[in-house]
Amino acid sequence: MQVRVYPFALADLGGRIMHLYADSGRWSRMTDEQALAEIADIRDHGYESVPLSAGGEMVFEDGHCTQYRLSEDSRRMIRLVQQGGLRGPFGFWTGRFPETVRAQLGLPEDALAGTADTWPEAVTQGVIEAQRALLAAVTALGVTDPFIIAIDEPGYWKAGSPERYAWDMRVARESGWDTYCTTSTPPPDPLGMFVTYHCYGGGQIYLDRTRAEQVAAATRAAGQQLWYYC
Repeated sequence: MQVRVYPFALADLGGRIMHLYADSGRWSRMTDEQALAEIADIRDHGYESVPLSAGGEMVFEDGHCTQYRLSEDSRRMIRLVQQGGLRGPFGFWTGRFPETVRAQLGLPEDALAGTADTWPEAVTQGVIEAQRALLAAVTALGVTDPFIIAIDEPGYWKAGSPERYAWDMRVARESGWDTYCTTSTPPPDPLGMFVTYHCYGGGQIYLDRTRAEQVAAATRAAGQQLWYYC
């Protein structure tokens, strides 16, 4: 099979942002030159936003997280997107933070066995401290618009996901982060509240103009940016 690609010009997106679910972890196995070539290709296709790495180490003193030390790979990833000219915003996934904090606090392994609304408050406060420390670490490297990537596609049909969504949003707000979530539920439903970059999927945006206008109006009225998963 032969594929022929004809020249094309990117549409003017105005103030819109295109986020690519890039596998940026691959860059750790590339030279700077190879990674920058891939980043240039991403940018040349209109994307400015990608996920980065929150890999690193929490520093605890007297039961509190006082510092977050980004790994060398995480620091290099930030340097590469800056050098490659991507403007952001940039996402950071912290889904393993609760378990790391639990272990640091010496709590039993089953402390996080229930839904997020039953987790020990000490874990919640520890993650808030850790995310504040992470925010300080990435902004110190010049990342001006980072966001936390919350639980993916929460829904009332997914056991535990509404509680985890509410927990993610609470922790992000209290630690000073913007947030991203692919949730097709618009505000004021609880599964559509408090998220900064509200990414919708499904046909409600492009199959029904009236419904799309309602979703867009509700999203913007809540102070959220409307993104669409395609």
